[in-house]
Amino acid sequence: MAFGPVLRVAVVPVIAVLIAPWPGAPATASAATTAVATETATTTCPAPVFLANGSFEQPVTGAGSASGRPPGTVPGWRTTESDGRIEIWHPPVASFNHGLEIVPADGSQFAEIAANEASTLYQDIATVPGQRMAWRVFHRARNTAEGPGPDTMRVLIGPPEDPVPQTPRGATDADITDGVDSWAPHGGVYVVPPGQTVTRFAFESVETGSGDPSRGNFLDRVEFANAPCIVATMTVTGATGPGGAARVGDVLTYTITTTNDSTSPTHTTRLRDVLPPALAYVPGTLTVDGATATDQAGDDVGEVDGRLISARLGAGADATSGGVLPVGGSAVVRLQARVMSTDLDAIVNTAEIAGDWEAAGIPLSAVLVSTSVLVAAVEPPPLPAPAEPVDGSTARPGADGDELALSGDSSGALAVAAGTWLTLGIGFAACAHHLRRRCRASLRFAPNRASVGE
Repeated sequence: MAFGPVLRVAVVPVIAVLIAPWPGAPATASAATTAVATETATTTCPAPVFLANGSFEQPVTGAGSASGRPPGTVPGWRTTESDGRIEIWHPPVASFNHGLEIVPADGSQFAEIAANEASTLYQDIATVPGQRMAWRVFHRARNTAEGPGPDTMRVLIGPPEDPVPQTPRGATDADITDGVDSWAPHGGVYVVPPGQTVTRFAFESVETGSGDPSRGNFLDRVEFANAPCIVATMTVTGATGPGGAARVGDVLTYTITTTNDSTSPTHTTRLRDVLPPALAYVPGTLTVDGATATDQAGDDVGEVDGRLISARLGAGADATSGGVLPVGGSAVVRLQARVMSTDLDAIVNTAEIAGDWEAAGIPLSAVLVSTSVLVAAVEPPPLPAPAEPVDGSTARPGADGDELALSGDSSGALAVAAGTWLTLGIGFAACAHHLRRRCRASLRFAPNRASVGE
C-alpha cells in the first residue's frame, strides 16, 4: 500500500572523463574526431521495503462477518495470541459493533488487534541498517454495550525480541487513543539502527472502552516502507581523444535519465548540476523530456546560471516547482558543455536529483545519494620534437595551412611577417595556462590579413 502523496530520493550520478592535454600529430588528431567515446554512471536503489497485506484484504471473508482466521491464513501477519488466530471484519458489521456500521479506511476489510485475548499483531520484515522508514496506521475504537470507546493502542518497532513503543509525529507519548466515530491516521519516521537486518512492526492493545482488551482497537491501511528512491543514469558522449579522453574544444553531451524505482511517487522532483570549472555550458542546448528550455529563469522548467544547470521534473513541473514522478516514471535532461581546459586528469560532472515525499501528512525531505564512474587516466604519448621552435625573436612568412609547434618553454610572443594573419587555436590557449607541462599547439596562417604581433 503506497503512501499518499509521497519521496527520495534521490540520486547523484557522477561521470569522470579523462582529459587529453595534447592534440598529438595533426593526422592523428584528424582521425580522432570521428571516434566518440561514451561513459555511463547509474545509481542504484535498495530493495523496496513494505508491509504485506496492509489493508487486510486477504483472505477474503464473507460480507457481514467478523471472524478469527486460523494461523497462517492472513498473509504477512502474525499474532501473539495463544491460538494464533487473527480477527478480520468484513462489513456490514453493525450487528457486531453495537449497531454502529463501519466503512473500512481502505478496501473492503479491516482487522481487530486481538481476537480472543490481549495480544500483539505484528510483521517481521527484512530491513537495511540506516534506512529511513515511514509508518502510518488508521485506527478507531470498537463500539460495545459496555462503552463506546475510546480505545488505546501502541505501535512498536524494533528488533523482534524487543520492539520499542513509537511516539507518533505531533504526539507527546506512544499511546494512540481514538473514538468510535471515524478512522484517525497516525504516523511517524523510524531509522533502522546499525546491525538490525530484521525489524518487527507491531500493534499492541493497551486499553478498550469495553474494559476487555480482547475487544477493540480496529486497524486498517497499515503502511511501513522505506522512502521512495530515484535511479539516475548519466551518459556522456563527445570526447574525441585517445582512449576516450576529452580534448580542449570537445563538446560533451550529457544525458541524465531519472527513474522512480520505488513504491511511492516523488513530489517536487528536481535536478541540479553544477558543471566543473573545466566545462562551459553551450547556450541553447538544455532540454527536458525533449523540449528545449530557454536557459532563462521563470520561463519554463529549466534554466542556466553560469555553470549551474537547474531543471524541474515530472508531471505538473513549472517555472518554480518540480512535479510528480510516478512509480516507474522517468524524466530525461540533456545538455552540452565545451571542454575549456585540461588542468586535471579527469573531468567529473555531478548531477543531484532530489524530491520530497509524505507519509501520514508528514512532509519529508529527499535524501541524496552519489555514485562515481571514473575513466582510468593514461600517460600522454611522448611529445615529438617541435617542428620549428620559435620565440619572440623568430619570424617567418606563413602560407595557408602552415603549422608551427611551440615547446613548453616558449615565450608565447610571436613576430610574423607582414601580410599574414595568425590564428591562435584553442590548443595554444590551453598550453599557455600550464607551460610546466608538456604541450603542443598548432598555429595556422592565412594570407592577405593584417600582421599580428603576438
